[in-house]
Amino acid sequence: MAANPFRFGTPIDEALLIDREQEREQLLRQLRLAKGLAVVGPRGTGKSSLLRAVAASCRAENMDVAWVDLLPAINSRRFAELYASALTLEPSHTVEDMREAMRRLIPHFSPRVTISGEGRPALQLDLWDRERDIQALMDRIFEVPGEMQARSGRPLVVVFDDFEDLLSTDQDDLLRNLAAAVRKQIEVAYVFVLRRDATLRRTFLEPRSPFYRLAEPMKIEPVPAGEMSQGLQVLFEEQGVAIEHELVYEILTVAAHVPHYVQMLAHTVFEEAREEGRARMEHLKAAISHVLESQAYAFKFQWDQLSPHQKNLALAIAQGHTEKLHSQLMVVRLGLGSPSTVAKNLKALDAREILRRTEEEIRFVDPFFGLWLQRRMA
Repeated sequence: MAANPFRFGTPIDEALLIDREQEREQLLRQLRLAKGLAVVGPRGTGKSSLLRAVAASCRAENMDVAWVDLLPAINSRRFAELYASALTLEPSHTVEDMREAMRRLIPHFSPRVTISGEGRPALQLDLWDRERDIQALMDRIFEVPGEMQARSGRPLVVVFDDFEDLLSTDQDDLLRNLAAAVRKQIEVAYVFVLRRDATLRRTFLEPRSPFYRLAEPMKIEPVPAGEMSQGLQVLFEEQGVAIEHELVYEILTVAAHVPHYVQMLAHTVFEEAREEGRARMEHLKAAISHVLESQAYAFKFQWDQLSPHQKNLALAIAQGHTEKLHSQLMVVRLGLGSPSTVAKNLKALDAREILRRTEEEIRFVDPFFGLWLQRRMA
């Protein structure tokens, strides 16, 4: 039986990236020059998948890449563990190699090497390590990338994935020290991965920020509809499921052209149509219902966290009321409170990554949440 070619929830294989050649070349060009980059795009746009493919290309060009996933970096201890793990793992292939790299790079500390849930070696500090010891470890770790690059003579790229999550912890001293280290290491290319334009502006374009002008902004835009449509159709048909152009465009429209949600919906349509060998509108409808049902608990939880006026605003946008929301007529008609309340709640929902606001539009970050509101709350 043919394998389902669509994946979501984890970075997809390089072969499944659709029409990202321009962005890949732009990223590689900057990294070859050791230029810092702040890569920004809403959740689901495929930033991690794109950067994983770029990292593979970097390694093929004899460059080193240390990938630091900052989602678990809830405090300075976890940051130290994650950063040290990434730096010692890059030149290592086994646990023993990692221990040797650790002894060479951070000789005065002896964290334990453990195996992560993904089966990869990682460092863990002992719980009784004192705060000043952790600070000394971080001071040492901040020096390591420059030394690694100088020792090997090869270009080094450090990717801080989910950098927004580290910023949200308000660890000011850690952030200032990290920025100071990055500023000195001009031969190391640092990549900061962000989800929100506002965070990028505040972090890299605001003169009072320690990261001011440390990285060049690069926005990851949605894949153009034509290229994505063609790529999806090829993936369906290569695995033995015929699909019409019109149905592919329907998938793209429902998923708002956001790669993560397109992959999620296409995956489910493929499963529905696999046995018949041809995707039809009935398969798409069943796939949408399946996605909404599988996500209903998360959507309900998200809905319950909103204030009454935020709920009214989210529902109004789900129903297509995206223009003149600040007008007195719309405020009264939709029960939005007041024009100032609308402005405050739009900002709050954007900050919580429920809505994404641009000069052109207001839309849900997760298009299925908007669709769930239409069906569940109408």
